[in-house]
Amino acid sequence: MDPRTFVVLAGIAGAAALQGHIGARNAERRTNDFRYTPDPRVMRLVAGGDRSAFADALWLSALPDMAQPFRDRALKKRWIAGATEVITDLEPSFFRVYDWGSAYLYLVDRNPDEAIKLLEKGIGKNPDSAGLHVALAMVHYEFKKDKAKAVELLEKASTMPGIDSLSLAMLASLKVDEHDDFTALAVWARNLDQAPNQRARNVCEYELWRTKKLIADRAIREFKTKNGSAPSSPDQIRDPALIDPKSIDVVLEGLTFGPDGLAHYAKLVELDRAKILYQAVDVIAAFREGEGRLPTEAEFLRSFGKLPAPGAGKKWLFADGKLSLVDV
Repeated sequence: MDPRTFVVLAGIAGAAALQGHIGARNAERRTNDFRYTPDPRVMRLVAGGDRSAFADALWLSALPDMAQPFRDRALKKRWIAGATEVITDLEPSFFRVYDWGSAYLYLVDRNPDEAIKLLEKGIGKNPDSAGLHVALAMVHYEFKKDKAKAVELLEKASTMPGIDSLSLAMLASLKVDEHDDFTALAVWARNLDQAPNQRARNVCEYELWRTKKLIADRAIREFKTKNGSAPSSPDQIRDPALIDPKSIDVVLEGLTFGPDGLAHYAKLVELDRAKILYQAVDVIAAFREGEGRLPTEAEFLRSFGKLPAPGAGKKWLFADGKLSLVDV
């Protein structure tokens, strides 16, 4: 046998013997919290005109370590803050880094101050981003318990393109809590006027009437607390101490009391049924995308949940992959 063969075999055997040791050392090194955070000045120099591509690469390399445990949690917080700082220096419009990075900072590592710092940087670089304003509002609301700051940020976001209906609903609810009924209603009235299509108009109109109900229900509860009994008619809550004077007529329009003593609007029930039909289209489309076929009625109902009462002389009909509201 060629003597060189023994040298090769010995090298292979040595490498195999060392592999476990080296692997263990590498694992120990990472467990001991060695994570390299590139210097922003060096990265800007190296990246040249390809900063966006470098930012992508750094983000992809950082993601696995975010899920890994560190022995030193304070060090991990500093590492995440440093990594997101470098990446957003390279690509200021990298919204996912602001979003995911801040979420990890305040949800997992309970570091809301660094999350706020990152999101404020994002807003400074992207002042028209509704999503970043909403994300920052949620950190202030959930972790800093600063409702006033959350409302301020949501109000700014409400005028920006891309604002979502859940954030607007949160803003309206917070305004109702503050007895700022006029502003709460104006959130949806403004968006209703600007709605680009029928579906968007339905959502805005539904939320407008739902906000009326929030206001009326609050007034009913406060009347009961003050008087020791529930109001017997809507006129009994026609009181500037219970409802913003500028909003009283709007809130009392169409108001009746339901069996539970709370506000009831026939228009809201009607709009809820229309909203159900739009939501059903999305559920059916998602099922078809996942399964490659239309759902059966049983499969649709399992995914969608219980349908509301169809109303007098009406019934829900599911046929040919479509939900409809038809005459009995």
